[in-house]
Amino acid sequence: MRTLVFDQFEFDVPDSEESLELWIAAKRDFPFPDVRSFVAAATGAKAVEALGPSEPFSEHFGAGMVRSYLARFAGIVVPQPCDWPTYVLKQDNDEWDGVFDAGGMFIRYHWCTTA
Repeated sequence: MRTLVFDQFEFDVPDSEESLELWIAAKRDFPFPDVRSFVAAATGAKAVEALGPSEPFSEHFGAGMVRSYLARFAGIVVPQPCDWPTYVLKQDNDEWDGVFDAGGMFIRYHWCTTA
C-alpha cells in the first residue's frame, strides 16, 4: 500500500489549511481481496464495523475537487461518468473521509481543512 500525504503548502492557497492523505493499494487476493480488508488496513477495525453501503462515485462528486485532486496529487484520472463504489467514512464541511473501489485498486481519500 502506498500512502501520500500533502500539507497546506502543496495547495494553491496555503491559508486554506487543507491537507490530503491518500492510501492506494492494488486489489488482489492477498492482502486486499475486498473493500473491508482494505478499510481495516487503512483506517482500523472500527471503521469496518461502521462501513455502510456504497454509492456510485458520481452521486458524490461530479467534476469537482476530488477528481482534480486525485489527478493532480496521485495521477489518477477518474472516468466520466464514474460508477466506482464509494464508501463514506466521515463527511462534513471541514472533512471528507472515504474509500473508492476503483476497479483494480482501492483508494482511501481523506481531505480536511482547519480554516
